Amino acid sequence: MVLRLLRKAIPLFALAAWVHGCAASAQDADQWSDRNFTTASVPAVSAFGEGADTKLILAVLARDVMNAVGKEWENSESGARGRITAMSRQEADGPGCVAFTTTRQSFDGVNLYRGLACENAAGFLHLRDFAML
Repeated sequence: MVLRLLRKAIPLFALAAWVHGCAASAQDADQWSDRNFTTASVPAVSAFGEGADTKLILAVLARDVMNAVGKEWENSESGARGRITAMSRQEADGPGCVAFTTTRQSFDGVNLYRGLACENAAGFLHLRDFAML
């Protein structure tokens, strides 16, 4: 009779120990969690490229317009980076205009953009168009 009672009690004790262990580990995890950590949204890159990324792309183009294909750019503030993948002169849009495509890799994925950069009267490149493909 005692043996039969022990056979029923052992699985109950094992179950109770397992449940207690799970509850204790959940409390330990909560105790060590960082309550001071907060999150916030990251500002989106505008469709026309008013951000620092497009300034870096223009800087790469301005350095050597004829050999910009394959050149890389990187924004240390946003973590975005990319590579100029194609380029062509666009005289129909005005003298000194170049159409280009560039990749942009960031926390939100890898995207391909097309742009049109033209020289202004002072000879500096500015964006006339910049959009994700």
